Amino acid sequence: MRVVVVANHGDGDDGFVGERLAELGATFDRKWRERPESLESAELGADLVVLLGSDWSTYGSDVAKSVEEEKAFVRRTIARGVPLLGICFGAQLIAAALGCTVRRSATEEIGWRTLESDDPTRYPVGPWFQYHADRWVDEGPVRSFMRNAVAPQAFALQRTLAVQFHPEVTAETASRWLRAYPVEVEASGASIEAIEEETGRLVGDARLRCRELLDNFLDDANFATGESG
Repeated sequence: MRVVVVANHGDGDDGFVGERLAELGATFDRKWRERPESLESAELGADLVVLLGSDWSTYGSDVAKSVEEEKAFVRRTIARGVPLLGICFGAQLIAAALGCTVRRSATEEIGWRTLESDDPTRYPVGPWFQYHADRWVDEGPVRSFMRNAVAPQAFALQRTLAVQFHPEVTAETASRWLRAYPVEVEASGASIEAIEEETGRLVGDARLRCRELLDNFLDDANFATGESG
């Protein structure tokens, strides 16, 4: 299966999501947000599209052109019925493409969080790794089925799943993000060392939850993986 992955240069690690998709026979076609022209017709021939996170905001004036191109890509992908998974910024961008407001959260979330889920047997409550300062507002066709006190955390629509948290994150990626922005982490009231210690304890189970979440999404999207056994 051909998987189109959209990410930023230097931040394209699809971690546990990519690991599981590779096990299911995926080949990856990577597109970069800094080159929005690469998204033109990228949905054609795709079996699955994955939008990774970003340090961008969907409402950032400095990235407006790229955001509009990606939103148009999302709408084409959904219209063609291609399964679509959005993570963090990717989820916010899908929400914006569907007409939702995306805005700054009252509180940043950095670290591990346990969530509420209307369907915890298929979409587990976590703990999941979080690193975001923005959130979407449920509007139009979007009705979130996972949430916490800070923000909506997941919604599904047709063959699309959008999650605010990071099911793909590995210990290495988490540390890289935390140590790239130490002032931001401190301002949120978190400790890099404490989060890294917690990551060491939780990431093994999180990897299994990622596989469960991804498999259930593909199943809900009626996606034939060809895996046997």
